[in-house]
Amino acid sequence: MVTGSNTREPVVLGNVWPQPTKGEILLFVPTTLNAVTAVAGVLGALGGVIIGSLLSNRAQQNLLHAAHRREDRQVHENAYVAFLASYRKFRIYVLTEAQDVRLVVGSVADGVPLIKNAMGYSDAVSEATARLHLLEDEGSPVITAALAVQDAFKELARTRATHPPGALPEPVVEAARQAEQQFTRAAQQALRKI
Repeated sequence: MVTGSNTREPVVLGNVWPQPTKGEILLFVPTTLNAVTAVAGVLGALGGVIIGSLLSNRAQQNLLHAAHRREDRQVHENAYVAFLASYRKFRIYVLTEAQDVRLVVGSVADGVPLIKNAMGYSDAVSEATARLHLLEDEGSPVITAALAVQDAFKELARTRATHPPGALPEPVVEAARQAEQQFTRAAQQALRKI
């Protein structure tokens, strides 16, 4: 071992560490401890990054799921509104404006109401009904209520064929309104589940 002047400062040559003499304390940290500390620091930082990304990913998935639920609810709500609004407009037209309502006789469509100048209303009802059937399962409460609306409307139109505008029996008109209200309740319950 090579030492400096009289102060006995240890000098390191190569990989050889000086040995303290009696009464001297040599302070140094072994290089393996430095390596372990460095590795632990890196692993700790990496662990923090991994945990942070997992938590962030979960939060993003929750936000995405909530956005999909909102979008799905909005699609259903739009379909329900389109169905109900198209039937209500058609009902009001048949009750107050339609001048020529006849029943088909002598064919496969015997008893089907034929309403002159109602193609726009009929198309809107057909489109809204098709959209509703795409979204809902057969036999669901919404479809069951929609079928009741259709049946009540057909009965109203059949009755209108034998009565002038505004002169339909109140029970027939009330049955159509009640069917629409039942559809509204079924749609509201379905929307609560989405």
